This record gives sequence, C-alpha cells and structure tokens, in this order.
Amino acid sequence: MTLRACSAAAIALALLASACRDRTPAAPPKPAAAAAPAYHDSCAARIDALAKELGCPAPRVPAREDPESSVPVLVVGGQLRDEWVGLATPAAPDAALLELQDGLVASLASVGKLRTLALADLAALEEPAWAWLELRIWRGELEPAALDALIGALAERAGPWRSAALLAIAERCLEPVVRARAAHALAQDARDEWIVPRLALRLKYEVDHETAIELARALAARDNYGGIAALDVIAAAPARPELGARALEALAECARRAGRADAAGLHAAWTNGALRVERALEPRLELELLRRIAMLAAWQLRYVDDARHVLASMDGRAAAPLAAALADPNRYVRVHAAQCLERMKGRASGALDALLLALDDPTVASAAAAALGSIDDARARAELERRAQSASSPELRAAARRALRP
Repeated sequence: MTLRACSAAAIALALLASACRDRTPAAPPKPAAAAAPAYHDSCAARIDALAKELGCPAPRVPAREDPESSVPVLVVGGQLRDEWVGLATPAAPDAALLELQDGLVASLASVGKLRTLALADLAALEEPAWAWLELRIWRGELEPAALDALIGALAERAGPWRSAALLAIAERCLEPVVRARAAHALAQDARDEWIVPRLALRLKYEVDHETAIELARALAARDNYGGIAALDVIAAAPARPELGARALEALAECARRAGRADAAGLHAAWTNGALRVERALEPRLELELLRRIAMLAAWQLRYVDDARHVLASMDGRAAAPLAAALADPNRYVRVHAAQCLERMKGRASGALDALLLALDDPTVASAAAAALGSIDDARARAELERRAQSASSPELRAAARRALRP
C-alpha cells in the first residue's frame, strides 16, 4: 500500500471514530448529594429549664477525664454512685439541724409518747431539712436500724418527700430486709411517678428476691410493667420456695391491674404497646428521662448501659424524647436513642416518623432500621422493604433485610 493510501485510510478511521463518539449517549448526571441531617440539642436547654423550675440540681454528664467516671465507686449489687439529683439542692446544714435529725430518727424507733412526739416533729420538718435528710440517706450516713424506723414513720406521711426518702433507702441501704420494706411502702400507692426510672435502675441491680418483687410491684402501681421479666425469673428459680409463690402472685396482680387475663397476656400487651398511658409527663418525670438521655453521651459505658436500660424500660411516653434525641448533635446519643427504641418494641410507635427520617442519616440509619423492625407497623415494613431493595448504602440494605426477618 502506498504512503498516500495509508494516509487516506488513517483519515477515514479517524473520521469514523469521531462519528461514533458523537453518537455515544451522554453519561447520566450524578445524583445530587443528600442534604446533611439537621442536628439540634434536644434536651440540654430543657434540662436546665426543668431543673430551675423544680429547684433541683441539673445533671452533669461525667467527662472522660473525670476520675469517678473511669473508676466508678460501686454500692449494693453493683449499682454505680450516680451523681446526686434529689428533689432539691440541700443547703449546708448547721450542727443544730444535724443533731435534730439524729435525735428525731433515733426517737422513731421508740414506742409510746416519745415516738408520737417524733412523728409530730417529722411532719413539721421544712423543705431544707427534708432535702438534707434525703441526701444523708443517699450517702449512707444513717444506720439500717434507723432507716427501718424511718420507713414506718414515712408510711404515715404524704407528699413527695415521702417517696424521695423511701426511694433513697431502697437504693442505698446495705440491709436487704430494709430495702424490701422501703420498696413495699412505695408499692402501696401510685403517687410520685417521677420515681419510676430510678426504681427500674434499682431493679436492674437488685440481688435480693424479696426486694425485687416489691420493686416490680411499685413499678406496676405506676402503670409500668418493666419489672414483670424479673418476676418471671424469680418464679422460675426463687431463692426460697415461698418467694416463687409470691412472684407468681405479683404477676397475677399486675395482670389484673392491667386488665389482662394472665401473665402471658400482660407480657404481650406490654411488648406490643397496647398498654398506653394517656397521662402527660409530669415535669419531674420528664427531667428524669432527659437526664438519662443526656447520659447516653457519657464516656463511661456503665453509665450509658444504665441509661439505655432505664429508657427502654419506660412506657410509650418515652418515645417522644427519644425521637427528639435522634437529631442530637452527639452521634452516640443518636445511636443509643435508636437502640432504646428498638428495645421498647411496640411501645416505640410514637417515634415512627422520626425513625423513618433517621434512615437518611448514615450515622444512625442501621440502628433506626433495627428499631423500625421491632415495631409492628405497616408503614415501617413498607419502607424497610424499599430500602432493602434500593438503598444506595450496602450497610443500610443489609440492616433493612435483617430488620424484616421474623
């Protein structure tokens, strides 16, 4: 082939290639990047406002460098020494107040006129004295015998300080019999719903079966059935035979209170969210829940685990603050809030919309999918099925498929 022919062939090939390129369809435009999630602090300002309104200290999340958060001090049954959050911030007492309290508590163990006078003095105590007495109980400064006498006196008293003092005894006393008596007193009425989160945490660590039964009854008296699992365990393997029978009686009592025929019906209704509490959250209970949500950011994982346990043990009203926490600026708060909602199962249905939105947040999407799978809801299943097929993230597709498994 001559040089002229080769040049002509090369030119023809170049023109053909150019024409082919012109006919090649243009690549589809890249999808627009998803908008960054809008985060906002869901509870810090509200905690401060509630603490100011109620006159009690605002909780502090233990920092990483806090020695108490890395080397926690343990008390009865392994429960952590949580930061003090009582009904009020106690003022520094003078020597006369401490002497009055010691004499008063000692006199309660007496009989006859001396005890009658002590009961009258107890009823006359003003708020600062009660605040300090509650803190002293919490610190373990009073002997079990004195606390036992105080329980009998508190049983005859009304008002929030009654529940606060009894709760501190149930949390802190080293003597199981005294803890059981305090829990029994709290189970006799439904007052002061704000104690439910602390009762749930105490039950988590309680090793004495008699006390655990009374704690579960105290929870049920306030329409919280998070203690029925503990009753099941005790009924199956009681420390003493008579405690097994008492656990079964407590289960039957809880079922009747909830309007269910038996323990199986109670378990089902508590799990699927059928047992709704229509009351609004009272401010002190809201503060207790928000301080647990704030604790989800703690460096010490024991605090985090305790907070998750308490929040997951609550009734459906906890779904709203947990839903708000899905948009918290702290990634770990978001993830742990979704985990709490997953553990709540049907009681978390109030957070459904927030969980659906959270599927678009890569930092929490997998946990949100798991929570949606635990809620028996048609919208949740439909969205999970769509994400399992078409989600751009392999992790989310896998999480959605896991959540859809029966």
